[in-house]
Amino acid sequence: MITEPAESQTLSPKEDSKASPTPKPELKKDVDLERAFHYFDRERVGYLKSEDLENLFHSLGQCFSKIYVRDLVSRICEPSKSHSRRFYYRVLFESANNIPPSPANHE
Repeated sequence: MITEPAESQTLSPKEDSKASPTPKPELKKDVDLERAFHYFDRERVGYLKSEDLENLFHSLGQCFSKIYVRDLVSRICEPSKSHSRRFYYRVLFESANNIPPSPANHE
């Protein structure tokens, strides 16, 4: 038997929104992605060298040309004081926590 709530127990939409505010969506850290970067960052320095990234892309089994991979890696790596360029993956995870949620997530 289904019973309807008494009128005193139901809240109007305005009262309901005041009683329990909509929780903000939290960005969750992609643990698997972070583990993958840690696997390739043997020295735990927080970055991968451009040469290592190029080798990684070539070992994925995809048919990427050397020029394409070099161009892709050069776009995501930052110059360093040494001769190699570096991809600072820790910055990627830190910045993910600072991205404001999109309006589509609020609906």
